[in-house]
Amino acid sequence: MKTTAKVIRACENASLIAAKTTSGDITVFEWCGSEPIRLGDVLSGHWTELDSQVVYNETRGQNVNVFIHDYCCELDDVQQRYFSPQLPEPRV
Repeated sequence: MKTTAKVIRACENASLIAAKTTSGDITVFEWCGSEPIRLGDVLSGHWTELDSQVVYNETRGQNVNVFIHDYCCELDDVQQRYFSPQLPEPRV
C-alpha cells in the first residue's frame, strides 16, 4: 500500500536518505536520480518493499527513482548503521 514518509536524514556525500513513515517507522533508501530530495520533503511510495521503485515527491511535485535498503527501523539503529561517521582504517 502506498503511504507517505517525511525525509529526516540525508548523507551529504552519498545518496542514502532516511524517511519516517506515517506509521512512525524509518525507511532507508538510496536516491538514484538527479531530482533533488531535501530534509523535510514528503514522499509517497511503497516503504516496505526492498526493491527499486519510483516514489512521488509531494513537496516538489516530481517522480524520483529510489532503491529501498531497509525498512521498519528505529531511528537510533538507522543513525548508527547508515549515518554515523566511519572511523578511518588504522595504518599498518
